[in-house]
Amino acid sequence: MKYNNVQYHNVKNVLSTTTKSKFNIQKSTKKQLIFNKINNSNNRVVSVDIPSGVCSNTGEILGSAIKADFTITFHRKKIGHVIGFGKRFCGKLKVVDIGFSQKKLQTSCWENSPDLWKKYFPWKKTSGHKYSRGRVVVHGGLRYYSYLKNKNN
Repeated sequence: MKYNNVQYHNVKNVLSTTTKSKFNIQKSTKKQLIFNKINNSNNRVVSVDIPSGVCSNTGEILGSAIKADFTITFHRKKIGHVIGFGKRFCGKLKVVDIGFSQKKLQTSCWENSPDLWKKYFPWKKTSGHKYSRGRVVVHGGLRYYSYLKNKNN
């Protein structure tokens, strides 16, 4: 498979990543050897949906995982694509639309990006200065390290 003039090798999904079954954990030695061989090779790796060994619900590595250079997933990103080690193991991520309606989905997770909050961010005006956006006082540490310690305490 070629993408942007780079040759990639497609590796079939070796491990079911949606559950932490005893079967997957018991067979981890052989999978770990295979995953290490793939990860240490000079070949580019493409994952479909999510890299083998990465939990799609948490981004947790289930024993060991394949580190992909490029991941193609369908419909939308999964939580495991954007948090934990899953983000590091997915490489470049491409989401492909397969026709599901976004309106019917009920989700309570949003990926943090400037699109979510930039309209609420107090952008500095050209006529402003460092105090025109507010002030903050930070106090922390243990009581006996404080310079504001009361002599009676």
